[in-house]
Amino acid sequence: MPELRSWEDDALTARSIRIDPVLRAGTASTATPAGRPGGCAPDRPARTLRILEVVNDFPPTVGGSETHNAGEVEFLVGRGHRVCVLAVRDWQTLRALYDASTLEFLARSPWCWSAGKVPVHEMRDTGRWVVWSLAREYRRLSRRHGPFDVVVVHRAHFVPAFPRVRRLVLTLHYMELACPNHDQAPPLCRIRPGNRCTCYAERTFWRNLKWRVRQRLTRGMLDAVVTKYPHIARRLIYSGLPATRVHCIPNWIDTSAFHGRRRFWPGMPSEFGIWASGPGTTFAWLGRLHPDHGAGLGLEAFARACRGRPMRLVIIGDGEESTRLRRRAAEAGVADRVWFLGRIPREHVPAALSWCDAGLATSHLDNYGWRLLEMMAAGLPVVAVWTEGIEHVIEDGLTGYLCGAGVSEVAAAIHRLVDDAASAGRIAQAARARIERDFSRRNLVNYEAVLLGEV
Repeated sequence: MPELRSWEDDALTARSIRIDPVLRAGTASTATPAGRPGGCAPDRPARTLRILEVVNDFPPTVGGSETHNAGEVEFLVGRGHRVCVLAVRDWQTLRALYDASTLEFLARSPWCWSAGKVPVHEMRDTGRWVVWSLAREYRRLSRRHGPFDVVVVHRAHFVPAFPRVRRLVLTLHYMELACPNHDQAPPLCRIRPGNRCTCYAERTFWRNLKWRVRQRLTRGMLDAVVTKYPHIARRLIYSGLPATRVHCIPNWIDTSAFHGRRRFWPGMPSEFGIWASGPGTTFAWLGRLHPDHGAGLGLEAFARACRGRPMRLVIIGDGEESTRLRRRAAEAGVADRVWFLGRIPREHVPAALSWCDAGLATSHLDNYGWRLLEMMAAGLPVVAVWTEGIEHVIEDGLTGYLCGAGVSEVAAAIHRLVDDAASAGRIAQAARARIERDFSRRNLVNYEAVLLGEV
């Protein structure tokens, strides 16, 4: 197998971002055992914490960061910490992102972590006035479950609600502290050293002034900022946040769940096994069927690439594009080659991927996420559209196939994978090895160390 580069081998990353010493050392005493996310590391922490997690996501039912947040909570509870979750749901924004069926599904999805050991409270995100509501809710929860040693917030605009906490940690998936237009088009921002980006030129003086005041207030209150993405960590430092407070801790994947081939799961369609085990290559596309996630691009590229080749495509997920994609598959003449599995429970995704031979990650905004890591953990060689940060996971020709965001470019990458089975097999092994090494549960121990203030 070709030698893989580690995160520390990236010179720019090593210079710009704190690489957690626990991750670098990789000692046996810090590794958590295989099993469920709540499994404990061999050694208990020196002290236990009372932690309040203020999340803005939904129960771990639709994947992505929701699964990541749930795994963090399960791990901390398993380590003996007392965790309370406050879920702040922004229904106004979500109505613009989700279709009616998904909204109904989320509305009836309960939060249930650690077999009921984690108290979960919910409130509505009221926009600019949410700070006052959060402050009141924090006082109420402190009397009931506190006092809290650490408060972890998942959105920057929540921070001012917690001015007098013992330790305040912000976890960022986007560039809320680096770019004023983070919520509009984060991938379009090109902030560089010098604390400026093109987004400032598009805003008025007073809007920029208010942004600067909020930014400095937030930074002054934070003890640490945690992000999964090296490029976001780098931009936070460029924007003026002290490097000692920025911690880049990659995602984690429970690779023990991804084992074996062609595994059945409860509710599996009766004809699916026969269809997926036919001759040729079966591709997987995993995620919510939303225009930003690239299911349409994946389908179009597959339709072009499968001409004259025995290939199939399994689409795992549901969303507002489901009807359009089914119609498009019929129009392109590949309806018999595409199986829409729809939304399946998170715990059954590894079994569904076990029927596939390769993966597609075709979002034009964000391919460095849970979907990509799960396919790599399943030992699938993945064709991925280049987006910022993905180079830290996929090295073209070594741990996957990178391509542009055009239909012809993705189709060419598919042909490259299918036509060289030997290389695809080596890449599949390298992809699994990358996940086992850089995205293991050691990252959760690193996260715990940040909460304890040991890093």
